[in-house]
Amino acid sequence: MTIADFLRSTTQQLEAAGIATARLDTQVLLERTLKQNKAWLLAHGDEEIDAEKLATLQAQAQRRAAREPLAYILGRQEFYGRVFAVTPSVLIPRPETEAMIEELKTLPVPDNASVLDVGTGSGAIAITAELELPHLRTEACDVSAAALAIAEQNAERMGAQVTFFESNLLARAEHSYDVILANLPYVAEDWERSPETNFEPRLALFAVDAGLELIKKLVTQAPQLLNENGYLLLEADPRQFAHIKQAAAPAFTHVRSNGFTIILQKN
Repeated sequence: MTIADFLRSTTQQLEAAGIATARLDTQVLLERTLKQNKAWLLAHGDEEIDAEKLATLQAQAQRRAAREPLAYILGRQEFYGRVFAVTPSVLIPRPETEAMIEELKTLPVPDNASVLDVGTGSGAIAITAELELPHLRTEACDVSAAALAIAEQNAERMGAQVTFFESNLLARAEHSYDVILANLPYVAEDWERSPETNFEPRLALFAVDAGLELIKKLVTQAPQLLNENGYLLLEADPRQFAHIKQAAAPAFTHVRSNGFTIILQKN
């Protein structure tokens, strides 16, 4: 089979599976497996794909047609301009989460401020925070040992000095922080969602109480571990912001919301 034949037939296969990015996904699979860029592929469409690589590509195409996320098939996902290793043990980093880094950069905290990323998953938030703001002291925790292993691998590969520890929310945090960041599970079971999310770890995606259970728990725990005037940055669905502000009101002032990020300051 030629490159052009594979591109055409697999695009049709993925379109039939309801994938809106069918041609782009097919090109990405070709680029990764053949180790060539898009321009080369288009210029060499009549070249035959050798049998071993074709078998790899066809297996990957079948996985994608079953709606497995491309990130898991490739084992990688870009976040804030860096490529992170991902496996089905961790949630795939989303573009909207990059807003948390942008907001962190604007906060008026000391140069040596301590930051904790709760529910770190692949480590994308914590590692990016440390690399973008190396003057901060960054830690990260997760309840999943498998997720922490991926995060530690990403940190080592990128040279990020992040301290990781296993913890259910803040249960094992040993000191206070100037900023706590968290992209916790906030999806309710009855929400409409893409089939791709069926491949992601349920522990990292879903929460009861309309998706708010873990966020409310963190809002309750955080005041005891935040320094004076410390900040709590949370990712959630904007539909949930009013409920979060209500739950946080006794201890926090709502600073602002940006996209899927809500920023609270300790009273």
